[in-house]
Amino acid sequence: MSRNNHTNHFPIAYPGNKRQEAERIVISMIDTKLIDTFDVFVEPFCGTCAVSYELSRILPGKFTYVLNDNNGFLMDLLYRMQHPDVWNLTICVLNDMGQKMMQTSTPEAFYKEVVQNAKHYFFSWLF
Repeated sequence: MSRNNHTNHFPIAYPGNKRQEAERIVISMIDTKLIDTFDVFVEPFCGTCAVSYELSRILPGKFTYVLNDNNGFLMDLLYRMQHPDVWNLTICVLNDMGQKMMQTSTPEAFYKEVVQNAKHYFFSWLF
């Protein structure tokens, strides 16, 4: 059950994620038979959903997942990733932002302005 060329599914790095430990956590749940005691997996502080993702990779279709996090932008990102039409639109907006940044005479100033708005706007947070 090792990763064997498996790469992290999440598109951004996120502080405090469990991606380094996820496989070990899931294998431990399997080895101790804990995995057989539930059919709903709840991650109250999901972050990058590393453990849920690893569970779904190793045991596809076995569980219902309930994911939550206190970062509203992160939850918005997870929603967007689950809905292809919304995700495709998200990628288009990010690409447009990147092109605008590269077309400006001062890309650093553009980037700085975007980052300063990260507390208020999803796309600034993600960018």
